[in-house]
Amino acid sequence: MRNARARKLSLTLLLGFFVFSGCAVEESPTDFATPQDDLTTWQYIHNFVSFPFRVIGAVIVYPLKFVFYDAPVFVYESFESDEPIDTTISDVESEDPEKRFEAARSLFETPNPAAVDTLVRALDKEPYTEIMFWQISALRRTGDQRALPAVLAKIDTDDPRISSAAVVSLPDLGDASLIEDIRKRMTVFGETSEQRIPYMICLARFGDLRIRDECFILLGNDSASVLLKSTALWCLGTLKDGSSLETIVRFLEDEDIRLTMSAATALGILGETEMMIEIAKDPKSGENESVSCIKNLAIYGSAEMFPDLLAVQRDNRGKENQRGFWAVYALSRLDYPEAIPLLTEELSSRAEVMLRVKAIEELSRLSGANLGSDPAAWRAWWIENRSAYLADPSKFHAPLRKDFLWLGIES
Repeated sequence: MRNARARKLSLTLLLGFFVFSGCAVEESPTDFATPQDDLTTWQYIHNFVSFPFRVIGAVIVYPLKFVFYDAPVFVYESFESDEPIDTTISDVESEDPEKRFEAARSLFETPNPAAVDTLVRALDKEPYTEIMFWQISALRRTGDQRALPAVLAKIDTDDPRISSAAVVSLPDLGDASLIEDIRKRMTVFGETSEQRIPYMICLARFGDLRIRDECFILLGNDSASVLLKSTALWCLGTLKDGSSLETIVRFLEDEDIRLTMSAATALGILGETEMMIEIAKDPKSGENESVSCIKNLAIYGSAEMFPDLLAVQRDNRGKENQRGFWAVYALSRLDYPEAIPLLTEELSSRAEVMLRVKAIEELSRLSGANLGSDPAAWRAWWIENRSAYLADPSKFHAPLRKDFLWLGIES
């Protein structure tokens, strides 16, 4: 029973690739009391692929109402290590599990090929599941083929989190010669089994076009779970195959918001940002469809879209929808110079707690100030600092949280 729950959780984590809107999830304090125990309790973010998983040191579940539905999304939030890199590498084999844990996470954040041999030795003898998870993650991000044998050895481990982490690491460490073995392993599971998810992700990242037709079949199967269908949409985007576009667009209008968001993410991966902005601007577009596209533009958009996003904000000012807010959020994330007064306006006019929290978060990031929820204080700050800010915003900005897809996988 416990293994079943762990397997479900690990598969859920794989949907962290939905990332973008900055939903925050952080870790609860790690308990290294018992080897192989669930050392960190990954929290679920409700009401959206709340896309995606962010990890830093203690767990914040970024509250229920991030978007509109229940689906887990995890975003990894970068953290900066004050330790010199040599110290970090030596800590990988420390007798202190806390130091090993922090060293593995630090090397995930800042990949270092010089650490490969040390990480491989540590992985082979590590008794704690959560530390192994980050050791594999750090090895994957080096892209160093020396790590491949050690990671391959973890695919058959009993812990589903570790085996899943190993499987999705293979495209970064190996080559296409692994594809047939991965396919053979995937066929052990039924066509609608969520245990296929890490293998689907792996094959899509390898560019195995056979997974495209398998995804089409899954998307048309009423017995397939939303998690599987969301994975299928992500895979279609990752393959970057234009023949999938019609199918992806069709799911933008799905009644299940999770699939709508997944379809918008796939469009972003495909680079269909012009289509996304047109959907966002079209008043005839559904709320879920429009917001899903806008939220993804915060990741896949560019400065060229500033006029269009400003138009969305202007056209939806005072309306009972969230399009205007997420347009401002996207502008902020894309470094629009005058985002601070727009965020202040949203903070002043929005009643939804989550939207207010996101506005304050962005205001603090852009300004480097911490003025809380008082719009008047932010207006005063802008009046006082506007000229200096516009001259060089980087002097004010706090470090931008780096959002990675699951285990740092990027499309």
